[in-house]
Amino acid sequence: MTEKTISEYGYIYHDKPQNLNEKFIHKEITEAEFNELLEYWKQNDDIQKVLEYSGKRYFKATSYVGIIQTQNLSIEILPKIYDNKNNEEAVRKIFIQMLKPLLDINEVQINKANLSITHNKNIYEMFK
Repeated sequence: MTEKTISEYGYIYHDKPQNLNEKFIHKEITEAEFNELLEYWKQNDDIQKVLEYSGKRYFKATSYVGIIQTQNLSIEILPKIYDNKNNEEAVRKIFIQMLKPLLDINEVQINKANLSITHNKNIYEMFK
């Protein structure tokens, strides 16, 4: 499974769009992954609220953080503070701290999520 991490308002694309806002994190996927994501998007109303499809070869993440997963692709969307100034691991730790009161996650669960080893782990993997 291919895993990609982008920021909220970032793009996931097969053909890179012109004039990308470089403040946000964007990632390229293969044509096959893009087509799979497009089919998933067409069949799922909830995902259509999360990813804007341009009618071209890219999607833009809008006002959503979390995981979108198809059969062969997992897209982690981190808060928009994930940019070229803040690294992925630091933003993931901040995101988990943001989730803590919302999901009534206690310290034992946070420790079990192993926040000291967030590198190369998306949010889903830490809490499963």
